[in-house]
Amino acid sequence: MRRTLTVLAVLLVCTVSSAVWGAERQPALAQPFGSERNEPGGDDAIVGLALESFPAVLEPGDEQISLRVRVWTLAGVAPDDVEVVVSAHRRTRSRFGFQQAMDTGAVGARLGAAVEAVEGLPGAGSRMLRIDRQRADLGLPRGLTAGVYPLQVGVVVDGERVQELTTSIVVTSEEAGPPLRTAFLLPFDAPPTVLPPEGTAALVPDPARTLTAVGPDSRLRALLAAAQAPNTFPVTVASSPRLLEELAAAAATEETSVPAPQTAAQSFLADLGELVERPGIGHLALPYGPADLVAMVRGGLELEAVRHLSIAAEVSQRHLGDAPLDGIVWPPDGLDQATIAQAVTTAGDVVVLGEEQLAIPQERELPASPSPVRSLRTSGAGATTVLVPDPWLSATLTRPPGLGAAVDAQRILAETAALYFERPFAEEVRGLLLAPTQLWAPPEGFAAALLSRLAAAPWLDPVDLERLAATVEPELRPVRLDYPEAARTRELPQSLIAELGRARRALGSLATLLPAGSPIPPRFDQRLLTASSVHYRPAPRRSEATALIRSVETFADPLFDAVTVNDGLQLILPGTQGTIPISISNSSSAPLRVVVRLGASARRNLDLAEGPVEPVVLAPSTTTTLPFEAQVRTPGATFPIDVVVTDVGGTRVLSRGQLVVRSTATSPVALVVTGGAMLFLLAWWLRAASGKRHQRRQPGPAPQREPVHQ
Repeated sequence: MRRTLTVLAVLLVCTVSSAVWGAERQPALAQPFGSERNEPGGDDAIVGLALESFPAVLEPGDEQISLRVRVWTLAGVAPDDVEVVVSAHRRTRSRFGFQQAMDTGAVGARLGAAVEAVEGLPGAGSRMLRIDRQRADLGLPRGLTAGVYPLQVGVVVDGERVQELTTSIVVTSEEAGPPLRTAFLLPFDAPPTVLPPEGTAALVPDPARTLTAVGPDSRLRALLAAAQAPNTFPVTVASSPRLLEELAAAAATEETSVPAPQTAAQSFLADLGELVERPGIGHLALPYGPADLVAMVRGGLELEAVRHLSIAAEVSQRHLGDAPLDGIVWPPDGLDQATIAQAVTTAGDVVVLGEEQLAIPQERELPASPSPVRSLRTSGAGATTVLVPDPWLSATLTRPPGLGAAVDAQRILAETAALYFERPFAEEVRGLLLAPTQLWAPPEGFAAALLSRLAAAPWLDPVDLERLAATVEPELRPVRLDYPEAARTRELPQSLIAELGRARRALGSLATLLPAGSPIPPRFDQRLLTASSVHYRPAPRRSEATALIRSVETFADPLFDAVTVNDGLQLILPGTQGTIPISISNSSSAPLRVVVRLGASARRNLDLAEGPVEPVVLAPSTTTTLPFEAQVRTPGATFPIDVVVTDVGGTRVLSRGQLVVRSTATSPVALVVTGGAMLFLLAWWLRAASGKRHQRRQPGPAPQREPVHQ
């Protein structure tokens, strides 16, 4: 019960402190220490502290240490005897030792301490305390061995320590080895801002979503401000091409009813474009979408997956004016071997993958400080370079301790120092990759504090991904992919992928059907590229992807059905050579480009003019008659001919029909047969007539006289 009340009290303190301190950045709140003294409504005062600023690094010439500590109380009357104690402890000798000190408070021996009394602490209020000490007062004199030294700050009431937090100070020396070549991937992506389509081919961003994505109080605007600040660590910007296109569409809107989203989109694009063109800033284009690459390859859409990768750099450069790094892919999730072989290797030879997406060989364990550069064996004798963000720092970036911007940022900075001091004079070139999740949403002020502190670290050498991959010593043994069943269950469903494939084929036909230069196919292409985004994996948003996909077929099917062959007619072809008219109707309101061919039955009976079949344009809402020059192979015959109308590529049959052709020409064979028959009949008649005349001319026998009897 007391523990529950203590947690509630701390939450209440945070609320009150926000009201008291106004717009000041989030402080580092110490964890409760001795809950019996912190029960709300009890006799004892609730007292805590927040560490707002302190030195991140002590260089050889730095003599003074200054801290700003805010002490607060919720009690109506503050206690009289309140002190703040600051103590430095023996340096940590390994990265694991540093993690133990920060996570559990298991620090080494105390080197020195400073005590500062808190005077005038008001009831139910706070007081800022500035503590200035010489470094030697805390046991950190000149000549001290370089390393990471835990620093504990606690508040003592009536001689009892009631709150305490642990952070650290990095001490450097004039003797230093080569710095860690460090790349920081800063992603700029957000879920799609487009509305489900409603009868328009345009990709229309939702104003509310646009403001949420890049408005003045958005997380992306905060990340951009942190990267733009002076004296900040040079990052590699990872831009989302799909987001950039949506912002460009929002910025170009002519609707005056939504000026705020339009202005926010314009401003964000301009500022991000200015950032990527700065010296030292890297630029990487995320896959368009970013797409669910594995799901598409599994569904037989590997060419679609390749396109998401191949167009990414061009789209980002068009909207930001800076050419992204070439040949580097940062997928939104894990990859399997088929996707690497059939899609990724066609677009690049370097891929960014998390440690959890790789399988470590059983014969070795992951070292405490693994190289960010690995080699991945692919099919055949090929290999792909894998850049791996540091797993422990990635986890801390994604879920910082929540002790405030300064303390959380110091946790990252000091751990990079602990990694460096494990082998400060290593002969090989060492590296480090920092990469949060692609939808990184850090606490307020954390990103700015982190980039500022990283910039002041002499043991870090900022580089982009290309230089990191080219210059850092890789791990000797290759790795293999680990794509577990849990990753498969996250994918977009194969039913949606199959529907996407059908819509893509329909769009391919539509693009050839409409006149060249029509703006409709590119807009529908945007829809299909957007529909395969991993942001549509959650079931509540999947209906939006379905709407984007189905809108293509909804628009295309009436155009496909608008073409008909006027068949069932009987055409009479005088002679053996002439023109066969074929009538094709277009009932739509748009001109359509089609190819008209005569089928096999026509080619069996006709000799057609040689040459390629050229597309024809069918005028809207009318019937077009096309002449086919042909010669009848069998004059006088009557035969059917098939008519087939397809798109220009010949992949989709739009209409079929059949006509009957009758030739009025007389066949030479028939003439010979008829003539022969007539001659035969004539000869037979003449012979019969001649026989009759001969019989009339020959004399007959004399008649015999009968005897007369007496």
